[in-house]
Amino acid sequence: MIQDFQSATDKTGAVLQKMGREIAATGRNAWLAGLGAVAEADSQGRNLFDRLVERGRPLAEKQKQTFAEAGEKVEKTARELGKLVNDSVEYEVRGALGRFGLATRDDLKALERRLENLSRELDDLTVVGS
Repeated sequence: MIQDFQSATDKTGAVLQKMGREIAATGRNAWLAGLGAVAEADSQGRNLFDRLVERGRPLAEKQKQTFAEAGEKVEKTARELGKLVNDSVEYEVRGALGRFGLATRDDLKALERRLENLSRELDDLTVVGS
């Protein structure tokens, strides 16, 4: 009976040792699989990041071009608006000067041209009369 008990104990011990080795191997394999998953995720993450960067480049260029075009349109509109304001102010000032009977810039330029012509004619007459 002791031999039977000893035999059963030995068999149980052998089974437990085998199970222990299998559990250790399974644990190690699970650990290695986890490390592999982390490495794969890291690699895939880098690849995904690189692909996203490449897909973003054309969009950034297009956005830059769109902003440049919008800036040009705003600048053109501002110039046109400035010219319109300037023309409107000139028109209103000319009207106010006319209502007060004052000379405008154009009137003064015309007067200057007439004076220059008269001065030339006087000079010509002075040379002819001498």
